[in-house]
Amino acid sequence: MEDLKKINWLGKLIFLILSLSLMLGFYLQEDVSTGGAAHDFYHFVWKFTLALSENFFYTYVNWQEAHLPFHTIILSIFNFLLNDEKAVRFLYCLISLFVPLIFYLNLKTRFNDKNNNLLLIFASILFILPVFRYTSIWANFQMTAVIFFLISIFFFLKWSKLNSNQLDINLILQILFMTLAVYTRADYVLFFLYFMIVYLQKLKFKDFLKLSILVFILSLHGLWFVNEHFVTFSNIKFTPKFQNYLLVNSSIMFFYLFPIFLSLLIDDLKVFKKDIKFFIISIFIFSILVYFFSSSFNYNYSMGGGFLLKLSLLLLNNKLLFFTSSMLGFVLLAYLARESLNNLLMILLILFGYSSSVIFQKYFEPTFLIIFFLLLQSKISDKFLKNYKNIFFLYIYFSAYLLSSFINNIFEFSKNL
Repeated sequence: MEDLKKINWLGKLIFLILSLSLMLGFYLQEDVSTGGAAHDFYHFVWKFTLALSENFFYTYVNWQEAHLPFHTIILSIFNFLLNDEKAVRFLYCLISLFVPLIFYLNLKTRFNDKNNNLLLIFASILFILPVFRYTSIWANFQMTAVIFFLISIFFFLKWSKLNSNQLDINLILQILFMTLAVYTRADYVLFFLYFMIVYLQKLKFKDFLKLSILVFILSLHGLWFVNEHFVTFSNIKFTPKFQNYLLVNSSIMFFYLFPIFLSLLIDDLKVFKKDIKFFIISIFIFSILVYFFSSSFNYNYSMGGGFLLKLSLLLLNNKLLFFTSSMLGFVLLAYLARESLNNLLMILLILFGYSSSVIFQKYFEPTFLIIFFLLLQSKISDKFLKNYKNIFFLYIYFSAYLLSSFINNIFEFSKNL
């Protein structure tokens, strides 16, 4: 934390104000998920937290939800110590205040040539993301998974900085915390797979074999648990309609990439000059692809689908904005994929990995921003973090997004879809 001393009053003030805004949100019982987070807490999270507190082994053996129970086990420990629902949530909310700081430490490790103050201001942007706010306030398992994921990436980045091809303590810790992330949210296994492929590329075969044995041992309990509760976990519905999840996933990722690319374009109109040919060809190809996908797109609009799908239906009463965002999402993802083979790998894992019949924006928030800035190898993230104008542009963008979530929560526009 020595680097934090080098941060000036502006960075500390922004972090403090946004931290207090989250505490105010807790006091006001803020829930910008249109009541979903509070409902999930009382009807799932807290229900099983109490059950685990009263009879751990019976509840664990007779688990009834298609989520691994690690998050509720942690909350049951908090409840054992505090014995009060609101106190447990408040403690969890306090712990969530450290997430932007952990993100900052990761950014500092990844971009050690960047200004510390700028990096903390950027990391603090997590506080204005709707999903970050309601998962912190309502003790949702998403935030627990993000914490473990960020700690895991921190050790991965430390190992990467050493440019080592050997197994060391950083890799062991990275695997341990990544395992905890997966035991919190099973879909994080997609990123576990990414790390294993990277290690296959870089490690000596002997060390990769040792690491694989460790991963196998750590996964045994999870495999046993899923097998024992196979009927419960089989309730997760995956769709063969690949056009549905590809369009939705691309649109959601575009939502986060758009302000980043736009701010660079505003800052310097010539920044993508040498890539004009690539963009023209990509727009043509992906316009055709999305056109064919759109003809068989059949989605339950009342359940998930992402911000831009709902906005398109509410503003235009059609899906034109959504399909446009999907097309441009494919274009920007292709741009990132061409920068690195591992970028391509990560993008394909996300595009095809989230293939359930219902896809929510919360699956990507703040996870995709974390992946973009910490794991993808791109000149875009490096350029973006060079000046304050880009950061404050993103603040304006996400503030408008948060405001729209508050408005939707009050008037319930999306419930009419």
